[in-house]
Amino acid sequence: MKNPISSVYDKFDDGMIYLTNKAVRAFNWTTGKTKSDLANFFNTGTWTLFIGGSLIDNPIFELIAAPPFLCVGYETHKLNKMLEEKEISALEKGCLDSGVETYKYLSKIGGPIFMGLAGGLAGYVGINNLNKSSENHRIISEITVTLGCLFFSAQYYVMRAECLPPRKSVFARARDKLKEKAQVQVLQPVPVNADNRDNIDNIDNIDNEERNDIGFNYRTLEENLAID
Repeated sequence: MKNPISSVYDKFDDGMIYLTNKAVRAFNWTTGKTKSDLANFFNTGTWTLFIGGSLIDNPIFELIAAPPFLCVGYETHKLNKMLEEKEISALEKGCLDSGVETYKYLSKIGGPIFMGLAGGLAGYVGINNLNKSSENHRIISEITVTLGCLFFSAQYYVMRAECLPPRKSVFARARDKLKEKAQVQVLQPVPVNADNRDNIDNIDNIDNEERNDIGFNYRTLEENLAID
């Protein structure tokens, strides 16, 4: 019989991955970027919030902690990109990469841990604020670190989401459609009156005034296609 706690966790995890996949698809459709880009956004936000929160509360500690924080953030950024490249390569071959799957397994643990830390810090901040036992700068620092934990948790979930290829952003696709539509309109044949149809056979021999008389658009094809 399956452990009830494990069953509840699995349902919670399935729900989180479902929502994460929706977020990654929306991010990919809008920006054209991939899940590693979204994960690295959260990664950058994590260490920015951690450093900022520590700096507000304890500047001396931050002077010591900032370099390691930045190194961890940079290495995590590279790791996310590398894992995505390996995952794409494995999917193209119809297989799974053991390193990627191991990281996903660890992320399944790391995501809830940092989410729990964020929840605990939020409760701690709430109690202190309720009792007014903390100074304002310390409350701001604690809230900032809490958000950092949430961002780090989100990064773990994003890297477990489905792998989508890069594409053009929604704005670039809209621009391309407008260009295509404008080009089709330019290339449409110019209507000519039936009474003047015989004159078109000798169009090369008539002057501009005669062209205007029969309603012929004499702009060159190069001019028609000169669309940004």
